[in-house]
Amino acid sequence: MRYGRIVDNAVAEIVTPIDGFMIEDCFAPAIVATLCPVADDVQAGWVRQEDGSFAAPVVEEPAPE
Repeated sequence: MRYGRIVDNAVAEIVTPIDGFMIEDCFAPAIVATLCPVADDVQAGWVRQEDGSFAAPVVEEPAPE
C-alpha cells in the first residue's frame, strides 16, 4: 500500500512500508499521523479534495498583458 504524507492538504511525498512491515513499524507516530492511503496514480503535489480523493494541482495560465 502507498501512503501520501499530507502537508497543507497536499501530498508532500509518497511513502511505502518496507516489505513485510506495517507502516506503523517503519515511521514514528508523529509521521504516521500525517500519512493517508493513496491510489497508485497519486503523485507528490496532488491536492486532497473535499470528498477525500486526490487531484493533480490546477496550473493557472498567466493573464495576457
